[in-house]
Amino acid sequence: MDQFKVEFYEKENGEEPAKDFLEREGKQNMSSFNEFLNKQLDDPEFKKEWEDIQPEMDVIRAIMEARISQNMTQKELAERTGINQADISKLENGTRNPSLKLLKRLADGMDMNLSLVFTPKNVIKG
Repeated sequence: MDQFKVEFYEKENGEEPAKDFLEREGKQNMSSFNEFLNKQLDDPEFKKEWEDIQPEMDVIRAIMEARISQNMTQKELAERTGINQADISKLENGTRNPSLKLLKRLADGMDMNLSLVFTPKNVIKG
C-alpha cells in the first residue's frame, strides 16, 4: 500500500491553518475543506504559496491519474519502465521532482504521449 506524507503550509508565525482545521474537524469532507481553502486563499501569503506549488501538483496529479486510469499499480509501472517503485512513490507524493526524461519514460511505460502545455495566466481586464 502506498504511504503518503502530509506536509502542512506553515505561516511565518508558525501557525499551520490547514492542520489546525483538520484537527478541529476530525474527519474532513471535501465541501468543508474547499470552504476552508477558499477562506485561506484570501490570505495573500497563503495564496502565493498555493499558486507556487500548482505546477508540481499538476504533474503529480497527471502521473497518478494516468497510472490509475489504466488500473496499474506503482509496481507494475516500475516493471514497465525500469524505474524503482520507491522512486515512483516519491514522484507521486511530491518528495522527488521528475526530469523531462523521466516523465517521458513514465509516459512510454503507460503507452502514452507526454505533452507539455503553456497556457496564459488569468488576466483581469479593466
